[in-house]
Amino acid sequence: VSLLVVILASLATESVGLSPLIGGLIAGVMIAETDYVSEVELVTAPLRGLALGVFLITVGMSIDLFDLLSNWTQLLGALALVLFAKVMVTGALLRLAGSRPAVATETGLLMASPSETTLILLGAAAAAGTIDAASASFWQTVTALGLTVTPVLAAAGRWAARRVDRDAAEVPDEVDAAERTIIFGFGRVGQMIADMLTLHNRPYLAVESDIDAVLAARGELIERLKLGHAAALVLTMDVPVLTVKLARRVRGRWPELTIVARARDTSHAAELYRAGVTDAVPETLESSLQLSEAVLVDIGLAMGPVIASIHEKRSEMRAEIMAEGELAHEPSLGRRRVRDSVKSSPERGGI
Repeated sequence: VSLLVVILASLATESVGLSPLIGGLIAGVMIAETDYVSEVELVTAPLRGLALGVFLITVGMSIDLFDLLSNWTQLLGALALVLFAKVMVTGALLRLAGSRPAVATETGLLMASPSETTLILLGAAAAAGTIDAASASFWQTVTALGLTVTPVLAAAGRWAARRVDRDAAEVPDEVDAAERTIIFGFGRVGQMIADMLTLHNRPYLAVESDIDAVLAARGELIERLKLGHAAALVLTMDVPVLTVKLARRVRGRWPELTIVARARDTSHAAELYRAGVTDAVPETLESSLQLSEAVLVDIGLAMGPVIASIHEKRSEMRAEIMAEGELAHEPSLGRRRVRDSVKSSPERGGI
């Protein structure tokens, strides 16, 4: 459906005399603002590299090599001016927003290169006659050159960040790592967990941005977090597929680590148990139990029996979910969890 929306938007803008790239850009921005953006990203991930490669190949084929050789001094000067301006503006805005100097420096350098959107806007401006073709061709070449230096800017940003803030690269010692809880995902759920840990004077470390890098980073981030020495790992990301993949990978490396995961529903919780989590908390189940508790208390039942029945129902449902998601690679562990959960029902339910 998302690809169909992009295609129809491109045809619509082309029918009114604009570039089809504008339609694709508008459709992408609209889809990015929906509640399904995470699922769309996961589904389209295999096509992303291919589409970007085709796009950049077309950009490279549009460059006039003879013009590049004859005007290389002007092109390099314009590129240097663009990079310098973007580094200064981005770094200054981040510092005004409260970011640390190392973060502002690295991000400023990383974001300094022109983006693919610049090429789209230049093409649309040239087609609409806003700028002449020669100027559009010149700045398209500058943009193409800027895209090629992005990896260099990324490496320079990391180096500059270490120079600005040497303490940023230090890793906490083993004692601190053994005491803290790692939280992946620092949205409303992750922040609430962090608040409760702070209330009980328990240290934590939260990871919010670019969690996908955990799966693809060849273990660097996982090693730096020292999950093998952590008290627990909490997964609160609102991306079901990513949560399962991350749980399975972490469990494979640290069989004894406590992993507590946020689940979208009971079927997702069962899948998380199969991936090896210690506890999965389905949002739909917990919200239903809290609503039930509120209804029972509001209609006049005593608080004690209500809470006992809620605990009993939670234990029953958890036992059913564990039974459904009994671990394929550790069946005895799954059965033990089910037995423990069932045994705890009388105590938790007050029977």
